[in-house]
Amino acid sequence: MKTSTEESIVADLKRYIAGGITIQQFDESFAEATWEVERSNEERAKKLTDEIELALAEYSNGDWTEDELRDLFRQAISAPAGAGRG
Repeated sequence: MKTSTEESIVADLKRYIAGGITIQQFDESFAEATWEVERSNEERAKKLTDEIELALAEYSNGDWTEDELRDLFRQAISAPAGAGRG
């Protein structure tokens, strides 16, 4: 079962993937959501947050193009909870 924080993050990811918001807008909303996740005991939301943070760091480092980042995010929201990028 998804938590409200997890649902909010996934909704923003979907908006970003669809081109409804920019990477900067997603990053701002995500940064706010991470505070909620850190204060909670929502393990699934924490795992998703960790995966997103890693992808954003790698993107910022130049490891991924923005299209590749979107693909990583698609995988993150379609994979079973905790599956990660293996």
